[in-house]
Amino acid sequence: MNSSRATCLSFLHISPANSVEVHSQEHRGVLQNSGPHELLGVLKKIEKDLGRTDGIRYGPRPIDLDILFYGKFKIYSETLTVPHERIWDRPFVMAPLMDLLGSAIDVDTVACWHSFSAHSGGLFESWEKLGGESLIGKDGMKRVLPVGNRLWDWSERTSVMGILNLTPDSFSDGGKFQSVDAAVSQVRLMVSEGADIIDLGAQSTRPMASRISAEEELDRLIPVLEAVLEMPEVEGKLLSVDTFYSEVASEAVSKGAHLVNDVSGGQLDSNILSVVAGLGVPYCCNAHERGPIYDAD
Repeated sequence: MNSSRATCLSFLHISPANSVEVHSQEHRGVLQNSGPHELLGVLKKIEKDLGRTDGIRYGPRPIDLDILFYGKFKIYSETLTVPHERIWDRPFVMAPLMDLLGSAIDVDTVACWHSFSAHSGGLFESWEKLGGESLIGKDGMKRVLPVGNRLWDWSERTSVMGILNLTPDSFSDGGKFQSVDAAVSQVRLMVSEGADIIDLGAQSTRPMASRISAEEELDRLIPVLEAVLEMPEVEGKLLSVDTFYSEVASEAVSKGAHLVNDVSGGQLDSNILSVVAGLGVPYCCNAHERGPIYDAD
C-alpha cells in the first residue's frame, strides 16, 4: 500500500450522526485510493488506531471509513462488497460522492459507477431522488471548508471581506494604512462593521503600478499581520494575504494567515500553486485582469 495516494478529494460535509443515539455531528468526505482487500485492511487499521471499537451496529463511532467503489469492478466477498450496498439511500454518502464526479476521474470509470445505480439516470438521478442539492443546508447537513481553526460554512450567509491595502499607491486608500497603528485601527473598524475576512495586501495591483520585490512586500506585510493576529477582535475571523509571490504566501501562512488570495491566478510566480498546495490552506484564484498590471519598467 506504499504506492497508494489520494488523487482527488470531495468537500467535507457535516450531517447529524446516523446512529442509535446522536452524540455529536459527524464529518464525512470521500477520497479515491487504490487496492481492494489490502486497502480495506489499511482502512480498518486506521479506524482502530483512531479509537474505533466493535459496538452497536450503526451506533456512534469516532471514525467510519468505507470503500464506495473500486474502479470499474464489482466485488463480492465475505469481507467486502463493492459498490457499497448502502450508497443509494444515504444522503451523507451521496453528497461528497457528487463532488467527485466533476473532478479528474476517468470518464469510463464514472460511466460504470452510473451503471451500478438502480436508476436510468445513474448517480445523478439517485442523488436527486434523495433530494439532491436541496438537502445541503437542511436538517443539519452542511458543506464546509476546514480553514484556520474552524469549519467554515459558506451556505449559512454571505461572508464579508474587508480589504486593507498596506501600500502607498493603491487606487482609493494608498498611503492611509501603512503604519501598524493605522492598520490595526482600520481592522478594528472593519470587524465592528461586520467583516468576516480581513484581506491584507502589501503590493498594489492597480494598472501600471510599480512592482515591488517579495522582500519589500514582506517588510510591509509582516509587522501588520503580527499585530492583527494579536487583536482579540479578530478571534474567529479569517485573515487572507493578497499576494502572487510564493515566498510571501509561505511566510504569511507560517505567521498565521488562513488563506492566500492571488490576483494573478498563478501567472506571476510559477511556484505559488505548488507552494500553497503544500501549505494546506485555501487558495483564492483571481485571474481577471485584461491587460498588464505592472509598468514594463
